[in-house]
Amino acid sequence: MFQCEEAERRRDHRKLENLYYECLYDIVRNADTNGANLPALNRIKAKIVKLHSQRLKSVLQDNVVADIFEEEQPTFYHLTQMQKRRTA
Repeated sequence: MFQCEEAERRRDHRKLENLYYECLYDIVRNADTNGANLPALNRIKAKIVKLHSQRLKSVLQDNVVADIFEEEQPTFYHLTQMQKRRTA
C-alpha cells in the first residue's frame, strides 16, 4: 500500500513538473519583444523551485548534524541550526 502511494505521489509530482515546464516553454515560444511575459516566467520559475524544495524538504530535515558524536546530546547551537534548516 505504501509503495503504491509513493509511486502515485511521484507520478503526480512528475506530471505537475512537466506541466510547469510546458507552460514555461509556451511562454517563451509566444514571447513578445517588449518583455511583458517576464512576470509570468518568474511565477512559473518560482513554482518549479517550490516544487523541488517541497520534495527535498523531508530529505533535508532528516539529516543528522555531522559535527555531533553519537553519544553527545545536541547543544543549543545544533538545535537552532536544525530549526533554521527546517524553516528554510
